[in-house]
Amino acid sequence: SMGLFKEAQAKDLPFFIVTIFSSVEDESATHLGAQPIMAQLPGLLVENIALAELALVHTESRSIVFQSEGRSIANMDELTVPFGESNESGLMGRDILRANAAQGALDHALREFRKKWEQYS
Repeated sequence: SMGLFKEAQAKDLPFFIVTIFSSVEDESATHLGAQPIMAQLPGLLVENIALAELALVHTESRSIVFQSEGRSIANMDELTVPFGESNESGLMGRDILRANAAQGALDHALREFRKKWEQYS
């Protein structure tokens, strides 16, 4: 953290923003496909819950001026049976799921951050 303060001071920035992302993922068994059940394939419902936390930091006093947070949930269905030669599309799908949840959380946090900035300035 000392590096952030030194860099902000070197660039003569009165403030800087710290952003922290975190998330948790959950899976539950489901069946995918059309009715009747004979046409359905086993799968998972994958849900990602993301949190974005923003803090405006005053460089000189090294204190948090204000902070905001946003949450978002994204979900997807995933087959649990082999499909093709590799599972790369499933892994890419999870990365997209995580990115979508994180972006939604950031959007919410930025809306709150902007309101607080307008009140502050």
